[in-house]
Amino acid sequence: MVKAITCPSCGGPVTVKYSEQSLSCVCPACLAVLSTANESVSILVKSQSKKTKPIIELGKRYNFRGHDWEVIGFLVRSDKSGSYKWSEYLLFNPYVGYRFLVCMDGHWSYVTKTKSAPKVDTALNRATYLDKTYTLFHKGQVKNVFVLGEFYWRVKANEIVTAVDYINPPEMLSLEKDADEEIWSIGEYVHKRDVEKAFKLAGLMPLDIGVAPHQPSPHNQDKKLASYVTWLVALVFLVHFGFLVAVPKRNIFEATYRVPLSTSPTITTAPFEISDKAGYIETELFAEVNNGWLETTVEAVEENTGEEYEFDQGVEYYSGYDSDGSWSEGSRTSDRRIAKLPPGKYHLNITTAWSYPSPTTFSFRVSEGNLSWGNFFFAFFLLILYPLYYFMRAKNFEKNRWSTSDYSPYWSQNDG
Repeated sequence: MVKAITCPSCGGPVTVKYSEQSLSCVCPACLAVLSTANESVSILVKSQSKKTKPIIELGKRYNFRGHDWEVIGFLVRSDKSGSYKWSEYLLFNPYVGYRFLVCMDGHWSYVTKTKSAPKVDTALNRATYLDKTYTLFHKGQVKNVFVLGEFYWRVKANEIVTAVDYINPPEMLSLEKDADEEIWSIGEYVHKRDVEKAFKLAGLMPLDIGVAPHQPSPHNQDKKLASYVTWLVALVFLVHFGFLVAVPKRNIFEATYRVPLSTSPTITTAPFEISDKAGYIETELFAEVNNGWLETTVEAVEENTGEEYEFDQGVEYYSGYDSDGSWSEGSRTSDRRIAKLPPGKYHLNITTAWSYPSPTTFSFRVSEGNLSWGNFFFAFFLLILYPLYYFMRAKNFEKNRWSTSDYSPYWSQNDG
């Protein structure tokens, strides 16, 4: 029911559109806050020093979330110091009731009073409501800086209440309390495009700053992606393991020789067969060198065609004592991978060179069917490269979310 009253502060006319529900209103002329709880209108706040113009026009109707809402009230609120401010719009539908549309740092929330009080665990800094768990984000005091319109409670400028916020993105569970009552509400994060479209705010929307406490992460597919990558890595491992089983390593030549002491000593080995088995050829050289080295030049000769494949392989080993104790470097064994040779019958021509004192013998071994783990790890690296980047971005998003909270799980002494 629309009710016309006279402002006792300035004598100007004031229209109360929902007089049966509204307990207070603001004179549009002098900005005095008036109580309309009974027939005699009284002044709650004589005047307001700060005037703020809402970007959503009061008295207009808008369709939002499937209902037609009239914007009947506007508040500017702040922390106790007054340095951090935000705005709240009171929406009313006679069939649905009251809702709030809250704008903090350009981020919007659709807020409804809860039907019951959540269960709070102060030891764990958590609250539970409708089987959802919310984590403590903020505790502090809130005051009204500026009010406009009409309200279903006795609103006062500069009135201070205690506020506690818990989050479970995209929701925020909030408590406001004073000496007389406790009020719980739940706010859902709303994308700014939805607000802009519903309330016709093209060109008027404030810039969104930072990450809102209950803003949903754009990286919500982390778990799905992690599971996907895990299965891919497992598949790559199984494929590689299958090759290891299907193509076992096999020694095709192995012999030990005395180191020849003649000029340009060359040893010709017995022939051996190289098959068409998958995998690479590996050669292994072993010599009992001590503070010296042994170098070999190896020619693999295909006996039917005379094709030659040449490579070098050597070992060196040094040891001793100094002021720090014993030391050693090098190795008496070396492995070398060579390209897969065409199948056929081969022998090796091994030419040796050494340092004095020379080793007496050396051993040479050739194996085929060797598979490289490097391919597996390279594939593994490629698979996890983007997910790692993705997870780092997700964690950075969460750290930004909690950067303004005194209860951040990312806080450390180094951050202080």
